Amino acid sequence: MPLEFSLQSNSLDCGVLSDIWEDWSENRIYIFDENAPCQYWVDPETSNVWLTDVECDIHEVRWDNLSDFIMATADCYESGRYDEVESKDFWDNKSLHSSILEVWRKYGYRGEYFW
Repeated sequence: MPLEFSLQSNSLDCGVLSDIWEDWSENRIYIFDENAPCQYWVDPETSNVWLTDVECDIHEVRWDNLSDFIMATADCYESGRYDEVESKDFWDNKSLHSSILEVWRKYGYRGEYFW
């Protein structure tokens, strides 16, 4: 599957993730460390905020624009929802996950996966 086609879909078959990982576009605007296995990036043509996570086989549009992503992130920090992200109990804390998802959805989150 060519990279151009994969960027048009909201979700992607995990079989092409290794190809995408090897073929990062120079036109992407990375939001976090571009060398990490989990990438948030903005497509400059559509302004969509994408998540590509090679380890978890996820490649999907998360937000329609950078402003919504920033607002969701700021809201989660200001409300203390991200305070527990580094704790060892985070992955088992389903009520915190729901709380974070509630804020994300308030700002137009459209991903299929939680994290």
